[in-house]
Amino acid sequence: MVETKEQMEADQKVEAGEAEMIIDEPLEGGKFSKKRLEQLMLLCATKKRDISAYHFSQMLTELVNLMTQLGSFMKMAFSDVASKAGVIHKNDKHFTEVLKLEGLSVYNQVLKEIELDVIQCNGKTNHKTLKNYKQVKNSWEATYISSGRSLVRMWWFSNFMCSLFELLINKRD
Repeated sequence: MVETKEQMEADQKVEAGEAEMIIDEPLEGGKFSKKRLEQLMLLCATKKRDISAYHFSQMLTELVNLMTQLGSFMKMAFSDVASKAGVIHKNDKHFTEVLKLEGLSVYNQVLKEIELDVIQCNGKTNHKTLKNYKQVKNSWEATYISSGRSLVRMWWFSNFMCSLFELLINKRD
């Protein structure tokens, strides 16, 4: 795909940080915005360990909007991404409202999950995963789904997507 001069100039502005930032303005009805996705990805790449959970979940949501446009082939994949975005968003609210740990980055959220020994929780098999399940079976830990576990699965998925797009771009036959 050949980029137009306008697209190349817009890309240079995003890279230079001169573009009008639209990261907090999702389009109506789940419509995909290439510019918003690029800005969110650039923000996440720049922030590294200080990515806000809000912006990370928004980037995942924008990826879902992109995948929605790719058709039924991606239906299961974007459902999984949407689920992971929901888990990370829900956990951000949990850390803020229940544990009173406001503003944790995604990285610090994972470190806290390691500290609390809930990093491997997936909700369904927590009774097997948690060593102290009998003591916590009536608390949040019993049904908790880990952001760290979700991130690992997103990493696997992103590796798959990179390989898929690389093949689509480089080996069109």
